Amino acid sequence: MRLTTTTPAIVAFMCAVVSCSAGEDPRDPASELRSALEATVAATSFAVSSTVRYEGEVVDGEVRHTAPDRYTITGAGERYPTTIGVGRDTYLSLHDQPDRYQLLRSACDVPIDEVVSFLGVVGEARDVEFVDRSYRFSVPSLEQPGKDGEIEVEAAIGGRYLASVRLRYHLSAVDTRCGRDARAP
Repeated sequence: MRLTTTTPAIVAFMCAVVSCSAGEDPRDPASELRSALEATVAATSFAVSSTVRYEGEVVDGEVRHTAPDRYTITGAGERYPTTIGVGRDTYLSLHDQPDRYQLLRSACDVPIDEVVSFLGVVGEARDVEFVDRSYRFSVPSLEQPGKDGEIEVEAAIGGRYLASVRLRYHLSAVDTRCGRDARAP
């Protein structure tokens, strides 16, 4: 009889251990997110793929970083040049000759979290909440004066690194017309 009363207690304890190890809410989501950002920036290397959707156009890109100071940024399509960074030197592929590069020299090293903009966005995270296994937060520098649209930012952590960062811009009153077509009728 004693075995039957102990068994449910052991099963309940095991379920609690499994559920805690399978993604318990972090006690301090802002600290967890900051730690993941620091681990990602300090990593020996990482690769990030991106998808940008704008007015029906989809542009896929990729960033590859190798510490301490090398990166490559590529974008699909002729409007998006390849960028290669080595220390203080940046090489941009030429629009009309994508196999040729223009050299830009900088007076100082540019940290990877400034090169890869989403890392900077995570670094500015405010009001971090852990909801549905994602870190959701606001970014003051992305807020729009006049609140004409909204911005959603969320991130996921895999291991101790950033696994994904999603930025969604919903702009309600953007006029993309140029020149004479931009004038009011």
